[in-house]
Amino acid sequence: MARGRAEIEKAYMTQLSGVYKGTSLKNANTNVRFLKPDIAISNGTFEISGVRGPDGKVAPPRSGTVTSVVVKQNGQWLITH
Repeated sequence: MARGRAEIEKAYMTQLSGVYKGTSLKNANTNVRFLKPDIAISNGTFEISGVRGPDGKVAPPRSGTVTSVVVKQNGQWLITH
């Protein structure tokens, strides 16, 4: 698991130049619940299409749900863990 900005950037660059190159991602927030004014839980859905397998063939679209805990710091909402 990547931790910190540099590791996360490196992981995304590796993925976006490899298995996820040329893909399309759709996200939708379905619910946001504030625990405090600066802490919230966000639930949503995603669908990714265009992922190619090792054989080069396009796989069927994948979809699922995602839950994030977000914290407001210095006027910006950031995903935390």
